[in-house]
Amino acid sequence: MRRHHARQNNPLVDFEVFGETTPARMSPPYRMLVSKNAKAVYTRELEGVPYPLRLVVVIVDARVTGQKFRDVETENLSVAMEYAEREGDNIAVAVTREEDPQSPTPRVPRGSPLRLSPMTPFAVLHRMYDAIIAGNGSSMAEIMGPFASTYSDLYKANKDLEFEAATLARDTLITTGRFRSANEHMLLNSQILSVGVETAAGRMGVLGDPTQVLADLFALRSKTGRWGYNCQAQPNIKGPDYAITAFSPKMMAARQAFSDTGVEFISDLISGLKWGGYAFSI
Repeated sequence: MRRHHARQNNPLVDFEVFGETTPARMSPPYRMLVSKNAKAVYTRELEGVPYPLRLVVVIVDARVTGQKFRDVETENLSVAMEYAEREGDNIAVAVTREEDPQSPTPRVPRGSPLRLSPMTPFAVLHRMYDAIIAGNGSSMAEIMGPFASTYSDLYKANKDLEFEAATLARDTLITTGRFRSANEHMLLNSQILSVGVETAAGRMGVLGDPTQVLADLFALRSKTGRWGYNCQAQPNIKGPDYAITAFSPKMMAARQAFSDTGVEFISDLISGLKWGGYAFSI
């Protein structure tokens, strides 16, 4: 595992944009990245992050699609990893393309778990976690070293919580006695998993699986130092012909185990990132 000097004060090291464009030519989730005051906003919002972080945005032409776009992502991540190892920063690189005015991007309704969130400073951190888990950059083993083994406990806790939430959503909809769509099950499942998550997505009830819950909790912990998950919270979920106002003992036990293993894992992950030298494609 690479080691650099851990830094005690880690504001956003830098914010760089490669390629010229305007917010009007970007899809809505990415417009914030290329606004006139983007550098000031991201620097201010990420100044409390306890690890060195450099944000790099690469804009490509709308005609770069499919495998060509994936090749550009791979190339930029490779360069970022080399630079990160040499300089000791953590680099989050976002490769995005301009929108083709002739092919507007479909809009997903607000409140849907499938909606792509705007790339706010908080979302940058959320996507860093996604990249670590998905292997889109430096690996969890590199960052955490021997502490990476704790993920096996978290994996079981994730699966237990996922099972309990899916079962509760299914049973709730079945008891109504009429047909329910897979989409309705997904939406209810997201509301159940989001209970007690003290982030915007948690309050909206749109966190669709335990990994997305943890990504939000990682971002919140990185940005504020808080562990924003109340595992003792009870639901207040109402549908057209059902209401969920209490969790079963099995669900409460699953939530407790998820919280206990999650906070330990994310704390160790953040400690590893303090050493710097890692890169991620977000």
